[in-house]
Amino acid sequence: MKKKLLIISIVFISLFVLGGCKKITEAGKESFKELQYVEPTGYKDKQEFDLGGDNLTRNYWFPEDDQKGIQLFFYPKKDFSFLLDESDKYEEKEINGTTWRVVNDTLSGLNYDSYSTVYENNLYVIELDCIDKYPELSDFMKNVSFK
Repeated sequence: MKKKLLIISIVFISLFVLGGCKKITEAGKESFKELQYVEPTGYKDKQEFDLGGDNLTRNYWFPEDDQKGIQLFFYPKKDFSFLLDESDKYEEKEINGTTWRVVNDTLSGLNYDSYSTVYENNLYVIELDCIDKYPELSDFMKNVSFK
């Protein structure tokens, strides 16, 4: 019995030590810094870029339209003033316990929704491109949360 307990303890400790090095997220969720989300389905290309200064982006592009996309941005130690000024009109939406500022805008004929929030002194932005043609992109936000 003692031998069996010792073996089970060793296995448990080994799993804890080995698993402790890996970030654990909710089942089926991807991580982007502290942001967790369910990866969209049907995308044709996923790209990640270091924008310099620890600024990061992760982009998902879809086969039906080169302009249809979901873009995630991370700006460390930035707040809303980095992105928005007093003249920008936004609405606030609470999604899974986090308040996001949502701007609907057009750039080069492309309509997009931009969701932004500050979490642990870092600015996170999620941009849903071509939202007028693909309103289902807004479903992506249903499964966005923070660790």
